[in-house]
Amino acid sequence: MKYLLIISICMAMVFSCTPPVVFDSAYPTDASDLGEIPFEYQGAFICESDSSLIIIDKTDIIIRKEEYFRLSLKNVEEKEGCLISGNNMYVDNREECIPIVFENDSIVRGTVIENDTLFRMEHGSVARMYKGNVVISQEIEKGLWAVNLLSLEESGDVIYKAITDKTKISNVQHITTTKELPTTKRNQPKYKVRPTMGEFDEMMKDDKVFITCDYLTRVNLEQNFLFIN
Repeated sequence: MKYLLIISICMAMVFSCTPPVVFDSAYPTDASDLGEIPFEYQGAFICESDSSLIIIDKTDIIIRKEEYFRLSLKNVEEKEGCLISGNNMYVDNREECIPIVFENDSIVRGTVIENDTLFRMEHGSVARMYKGNVVISQEIEKGLWAVNLLSLEESGDVIYKAITDKTKISNVQHITTTKELPTTKRNQPKYKVRPTMGEFDEMMKDDKVFITCDYLTRVNLEQNFLFIN
C-alpha cells in the first residue's frame, strides 16, 4: 500500500545516514559506559522538525510515527497482500494487524504506527556522560564510530546534536587532525578523527561541528497515551 511504502522509504533514509566525520573509538575516552540513560533524560518527547514522537527509556531511544489513512474497500481488495477481517486489516509486510474503523459500507480508516529503535545500549552502542551531556557513540564499522550528543535544558526538554552533512569540515580540521578515508560509495564517512579530550571539548562547543538537529519537547505520557508494546 502506498502509505506504508512512503513510511518505509522515509525511515530507511533517516537511519541509513552516515556522518562525514567519524571517531576512532567511543567518546569521551576518559569516561565509563553508563549502565542506563540518566533518569532526567528519560520520557516522551515531540520532535520540533516533524512532530514525530521520541521515547527515551533506560536503555533505548525509540521513534514513533503515526500516519492516518482513509481507504475505499475496493482499493483494499485490489491490493495484493491486504486482507480485512472484522475490525482489523492485515498487510503481508507487517507483523501486526492494523485496527480500522468502518465509516460506512465502502470506506475504512485507521492509523499506522511505526516504531524504530534509534539507539539501544548494547555492544557497539554506548552512552557516556560528559559535562552535563549524554554522549552517544555507535560503531558503524570496525574502528569507526558515530558520536552524537543529547543536551538537557532546564525545562526538561532535550537538544539533539550530531555531525551531519552541514558540519563545516574546516572547523573540524582547525581543531584536530583529520585522516581522509577511502570512499567507494556516496553514503560513507570521509574523515576519521582521534581528538584529545581538550579537542573534543572544542568540537562539542562549536555549533558548526555538532549541528543542532532537533529540539525535543517533553510531553506527558498519560495525557498523550504513548505506550509502546
